[in-house]
Amino acid sequence: MTSRRGFTVMEVLLALGLGAMLAGAVTAFAWRIASSQRSLALVAGDAQGADALLDRLESDLLGAIAGDARRGAGVQGSSTRLRVLTRGVDLADGGAADIQEAVYEFIGPMLWLARGPAGEPGERHALSTRALRARFRYFNGQTWAGSFDSAASGRLPAAVEVALWFEPVGQSAPPPEFWPEPDRVRVLVIPDAPEAAWSVRARTGGASSGGVP
Repeated sequence: MTSRRGFTVMEVLLALGLGAMLAGAVTAFAWRIASSQRSLALVAGDAQGADALLDRLESDLLGAIAGDARRGAGVQGSSTRLRVLTRGVDLADGGAADIQEAVYEFIGPMLWLARGPAGEPGERHALSTRALRARFRYFNGQTWAGSFDSAASGRLPAAVEVALWFEPVGQSAPPPEFWPEPDRVRVLVIPDAPEAAWSVRARTGGASSGGVP
C-alpha cells in the first residue's frame, strides 16, 4: 500500500498566507478600479455642467438686448453673478414672452441658472455641485472688468469671459493664492456690442419694450 502524506502545519499556514495576499491584491485592484470610475464620473459631471452653462449663456448673449426703461439693464453682472435679458420665445423655460431673463450665479460649490420671462426667472437649477470657483469678466472694447451694467454704460459689453474651477478629485482644494489655471475658460463675443442709443431714449421716455442693441 502507498502511504499518504498529510499537510504540515507550516504548509497550511503558508497556503493561508498566500491566499490572503492574493485576496488582498484582488481587493486593492477592485478598489482602484472603482475609485477610478468614481473619479471619471466626477470629471465627466464637471465637464457636463460647464458645457451646459457655457452653451446656454452663449445662446443668451447672442440675443442679448442692452435693456429698456421698464426692465432695466440687459446685461448686468459681477464676478460671480450675471443677469441677461435676451430676445426669444422659450416655451421650455417658462412661456412665450418675447424677452427672457436668465440669471447665472455661483454660490460655492453650486453653479445655478434661473431662466424664464423677464421679471420672472423662476426657480434656480443647479448646473454643477462641485465648483470651486467661477468668475465672470466683461470686456468693454478696451479693458476687462469684474463688473458691468449696460444701463450705466449705454451699451452691451463686447465680450464676456467665463472661467470655472472645479474641486480636485481625490485631493483637498488648495488655498486661493495657489489656485491653478481654470479648468474651463471661454470668451463669448456679443455680436450686438456697438454703442446702444436705448439709454438716451429711456431718459426721454421713448425706449421700446424690446430694447435696442
